[in-house]
Amino acid sequence: MSGLDVVYISGAPRSGTTLLGMALGQLPGCSDVGELWALWRPAFREGDLCGCGKPVHSCAFWLEVAERSLGPDYEMRGQALGRLHRQTMGTLSAPKVWLHVSGRRRNPAYTEYADALGREYHAIADASGARVVVDSSKMASDALLADDIPGINLKVIHLIRDPRGVTWSWRKQMRQPGPQGRAMQRQHPIATAARWDTYNAFAEFLLAPRLGDRFRRLRYEDLLADPRGQLSDLARWIGADATELPVSGQPPQLTLERPTHPVWGNPVRTSSGTITLREDEEWRERLPATDRVITTVATLPFLLRYRYPALRTRTP
Repeated sequence: MSGLDVVYISGAPRSGTTLLGMALGQLPGCSDVGELWALWRPAFREGDLCGCGKPVHSCAFWLEVAERSLGPDYEMRGQALGRLHRQTMGTLSAPKVWLHVSGRRRNPAYTEYADALGREYHAIADASGARVVVDSSKMASDALLADDIPGINLKVIHLIRDPRGVTWSWRKQMRQPGPQGRAMQRQHPIATAARWDTYNAFAEFLLAPRLGDRFRRLRYEDLLADPRGQLSDLARWIGADATELPVSGQPPQLTLERPTHPVWGNPVRTSSGTITLREDEEWRERLPATDRVITTVATLPFLLRYRYPALRTRTP
């Protein structure tokens, strides 16, 4: 099959998509770009760091991608592209994008954004020399649009994490890397549960039926329980060389040797050297009972679908 291969990681925020993207980006021929949707909003703002440690607006890789995809006036055109995404895309736009890509209700704004996204994917491949672009933008809307781009061969990994762990992550105070160290958003358990349900519902009911065998589910907990086995399986699925998997040792460690440029995502994206792959179990003991009950009740249908226990969530 000709064209450019794009691996899109879907899943609710705080589900480990940044880490999975970084791991896949270490495979030969793969380029991890983090959450590409944020390139023009807000990553190009001063102070937001690329995974390489430089501000996105002065990172040589992203400057090359910007000029290749948008031309010399990339700053002005990029701002317009960011506004277009903010006005027409986003999490809740997935049903409208599905109507667009299925031909039921075409929207010129989606066509315009898809054209720009396709140019960005090809510019990333040219700038990195990769044959597979790994995009962890999470949202079903962007994945649906990417699948409608001529010359893009899309595969989606739907990464799922226990929603109680996601709730705990949203409670903690986290900061973006960089001199300013801006505080990341925190949210109430009800909002977290609603977002978790929405992301997973759109992945299950809009993405999975459309993609068929180009759609894979993976639990975050299974990934960290057996990172070598799970990543080897994914590498073969996306057509990458699994013999050069950058995971070794016990407890397993991810070795970051290849330069990557995640434009947005969890602060772990700026890490270098080795990362110990261990599930964050803190939530099992520290998540308040009220938050635990709210999250469990609000997510129960998908919770059971993904084989998470509804009652016993604390370690023995």
